[in-house]
Parts: sequence; structure tokens; C-alpha cells
Amino acid sequence: MPQHSDVDLEAFFEHVPIPLHIVAADGTILRANRAECELLGYGPEELIGQPISKFHVDQPVIAGIIASLNAGETLKEFPARLRAKDGSIKHVLISSSGHFVAGEFVHTRCYTRDVTATRQAEERLQQVLDALPAAVYTTDACGRITYYNRAAVDLAGRRPAIGIDQWCVTWRLYRDDGTPLPHDQCPMAVTLKENRPVRNVSAWAERPDGTRIPFVPYPTPLHDENGNLIGAVNMLVDVSVHKRSERTQQLLIDELNHRVKNTLAVVQSVAQQTLRTTTSPSDFVQNFSGRIGALSRAHSLLADSKWKSGELGELLNREILLGNDGEPRVSLSGPTVRLAPRQVWNLALVIHELAVNARKYGALAAVDGKLTVSWVLREAEVRKLTLRWIEQNCPSPVHSSASGFGTKLVQQIAAQEDGHAEMTFNPAGVTWDLEINLVESDDGELEPALLPRQDNRTASPEGAGIRGKRIIILEDELLIAWELRRIIEESGGEVVGTAASVAGALELVNSTPADAALLDANLKGGKSDEIALALSKRNVPFAFVTGYGREALPQRFSNSKLVPKPFTSAEVISALSEIASESRVVVLRGR
Repeated sequence: MPQHSDVDLEAFFEHVPIPLHIVAADGTILRANRAECELLGYGPEELIGQPISKFHVDQPVIAGIIASLNAGETLKEFPARLRAKDGSIKHVLISSSGHFVAGEFVHTRCYTRDVTATRQAEERLQQVLDALPAAVYTTDACGRITYYNRAAVDLAGRRPAIGIDQWCVTWRLYRDDGTPLPHDQCPMAVTLKENRPVRNVSAWAERPDGTRIPFVPYPTPLHDENGNLIGAVNMLVDVSVHKRSERTQQLLIDELNHRVKNTLAVVQSVAQQTLRTTTSPSDFVQNFSGRIGALSRAHSLLADSKWKSGELGELLNREILLGNDGEPRVSLSGPTVRLAPRQVWNLALVIHELAVNARKYGALAAVDGKLTVSWVLREAEVRKLTLRWIEQNCPSPVHSSASGFGTKLVQQIAAQEDGHAEMTFNPAGVTWDLEINLVESDDGELEPALLPRQDNRTASPEGAGIRGKRIIILEDELLIAWELRRIIEESGGEVVGTAASVAGALELVNSTPADAALLDANLKGGKSDEIALALSKRNVPFAFVTGYGREALPQRFSNSKLVPKPFTSAEVISALSEIASESRVVVLRGR
């Protein structure tokens, strides 16, 4: 075996491209090769004789290294940070062993591996991961957390314990159905146990403060160069916005479905009421088309504001002038008044009826006629709108038609809005004084009886089951309530009261004996849960009449009889006959 001289060994130590150095037992640098000097940017004379601690950024580290070596331990790639001459920080891994003579620690023999580039790449990667809006974390093969980014802390609402927390960074987990999901059964645990990515699942993370966040995980296994499982990386995508969008979309679909069905029911009632008050097909077509046109214009006005409100002056302009601003016989004056959607619909019908009469028989039927509409708004505990409609220079003497459909419609709508409407006549014209309460929301009070009972009604065979039965109508659309009353009374039943709001319905239910009730699922924006409960407590069977689906019914009454809007007479009578024959109310189910 060839022998190597000390010169050869010295040359090897000095010129090998690996940083090497020797440190005395007291921490003084004894030797440093060329690669070590180049690593730190010092000459040999600047390193030799200096304490090694001078070049270590973390002082406790070097003290720990010396103590470990002095105890006879061997270090393998111990992480440390060294400060170079130019002030830069070098990330290194130190491998070292002690040299002992007669049991005494003499010096160390150290190999330094520069991992600065790798560490900087890791730091840049960590910066990238920390900047990601999605939670990212890694684990070892046993599922213990080894890294997490800032978004993971934000999503979990806590800082996981590195090396202790297992499988997931979250506090608690739940499945989509609300049942607890143990951490050792979570998607990350499945990935590590089965060594495969997990996709197309979702869960809910509960924070320590009790709030819950829906998320979609993307756990993926990590392998070494030999294909062995060494851990996994997971990304948790917060889908709260998506979930809210889904809920909002479903609510919008449900609300659209309700409004369409409710509108169709109103159209159905307009058709029935128009048919009952006209004597010829041509009159029916004209009157019905006019009323539908009024509702259409109100719909367009509301659509312009995304169904938030409608402005009274614009409503008057559209219904009276029909878009023709050049009508000198019409004068409109008053402040800007925003109307709730329901009141836009109601006042559209009122203004339409008054405008049609004015065009047929009143001021707008005469060349020198004049229509003046003025309104004022009074702010008090309740905002009140007072509107005066004055027709002058009518072509012929005006006579009262207090029993006509239009007159009843105006008066009943005003009453429904907690107001009144009064018509007065003089030889040259007519005046309407209308006052209603304006609403910011859909709360209201008890609505009076809508139409006088028909004395000449006859019960149909289909309505035999409700003949003589006392029925309550709880519906906030006036024309729909009218149609329900017509159906009931023509079938031999008796309408003992109607209400258009939650408060009014509760007052009516608690004060009026009844055999059955028809209940809208939504009264002026208020849910009907409390009303349904009050009816049940008084043993009054009821059916829901609504444009919503069964899913919108109060949960404990979700199996109640339901009549969908728009409805037929047969559907209403069939439902009433069924519930009115019940001997008891269905026992309430808990939520």
C-alpha cells in the first residue's frame, strides 16, 4: 500500500475544494484551508488565531457544538449560520468530530458544506407559499406537521405545533353533512395511509372561536428519489365565497320562482275579476290588457332599480301619460317618494284605474279638460303619503260608481296600506283623496274584509266539503285574496276574515273562530312560522298557498297541505275540503 508523505497530506488539506478547518478545544481556529477562506472571504491570517465564535451568527450554536464534541459526540450536517467578511450570511451544514489524546479533547476536525443557495431557494419558496391565498402545509410520513404558510394560520384560526400536530392544521373538522370528521380520517390522513392523492372532496374547518370555514383539500404524497413515501403536501382552498354564491343563487332562483308564480296568480285574479265585471268579449280584452299593461310598467320600473324600490312621480308618469311627456292637460307635482316594491304594484293598479276612467269619461276625454295630481309626504312615526287627484272640465256630469271594480280596487288597496281613499263629485269633475302609510319593509297591519259577500252565490258540487265552513284568508296580494274569497264563497264557504301581514294575521287568528285557513308562506316580507304555530295551537287546520316550493315552508310544517300559485278553483276547494274535515291538527315535529 503506497505511503503518503506529510507534504501530500498537507497539499490535500489545502487544495481540496471542500471547506475544512480545525478548532482548538478553547474555540480558537488552528487551521483553515483555501476553500474555507474563500467561503468566508478572509485570508488565512485573518482566520487563524481568531475565536470561531466570531464568525458564527448564532452564538449559542458554536458553544453547543464545542460542548458536544468535547463530550465525544460526532456531528453530521449540523445547521449553522456564518457571517462572511462582506457581511453576507452563509448557511452551512457542519460535520465534525473531536481529536483526543490520552483522553483529553485536543481539537476538532470540521467539514463545512455551503447550502446558502439551497437555503435561499427554500426561503424564496417559503415567501411564495406565504404569499399564496390558499392554505399550504406539509407533513412527514407519519402525518406530523413540518411546515405551514400564513394562509393556513388564517384559515385554521390558530398556529399549529410543528412536529406535534398531526394530519391537519385545523382545530376540528366536519363533513358537509355536519358530522364530525376525525383528523385521522381526514383527506390528508387518507393520502398518507394509502399513498395516493385525494381529490373531489370537501369539508368544514372549525376554528377555536367556533366559526366554520368550508374548504376543498388537495393532499398529495411526496416521495424520495427511490420512490419511498417521505411525507405529503396539502393545499386547502377556502370556498366560503363559492358557498355564499351558491346560496345566493339558490335564493335568487327561489325568489324568482316565487315572484313569477305570484305574478301569474295576480294575472289569474285580474282575469277573473275583469271577466266578472265586463259584459262583452271586446270589453274584457280591453280592460284585461290595460290592467296587465299597468302591472308590466310597474315591473319595468322596479327592474330598473333591481327590485329595490320605485319612484312615485315616475310611476304616475308611466301610468297616466304612458310615456308621452307632451300632454298639456296633465300636471304632476310633488316630492321624490320611494315606494317599496309591493306598494309600486298596488299603486300601479290604483293609478291605472283612475287614469282609464279619466281617459274614457273624465278630464282627459275633453279637449279643455285638466288633470292635476299632487302629493305630499309627511314624516312622523309613520311616513304618510297623501295624494290628491283632481279632474276638471269633464265632458259630461260625473256620476258615482261606488260599486264598480275600479272603485273597490282603489279603496281596498288604500285600506290594505293602512290608509283610505275618498271620492267626491261636482258638476264639472271628480276628486280623489288618497292616503297610505309608506313602508321601508314589508310589515303591515290587519287588512279589512276585501269584498262584500255575494248574496246570490250557489255552492258547486266540488265545494260541498266546505259548505258552511268558516275560512280565514292570510294573503298579502289583494287580487289573489279577492280570487280566493270568490272561490270560497261560490262554493258555499264563508270568509270570516283576511289579513295581509304577520301582525294582522296573528291578531285575526287569535280573535276569530274558524274551521280552516289559507296561509301564504310570506306575508309582506315576514315568514309565516309564527302564524302557522298560532293556527295549530287553536286547532285550526290550514293549507299553504304560495309561489315558493315546499322547501320554503316552516320546517316543522313542511308536510302541510300546499296549494301552489297560480291555482285553480278545484285545487283550492280540494285542499280546503281535505283540511276542513280533519278532526285534529297534525302534531308538531321538532326542528
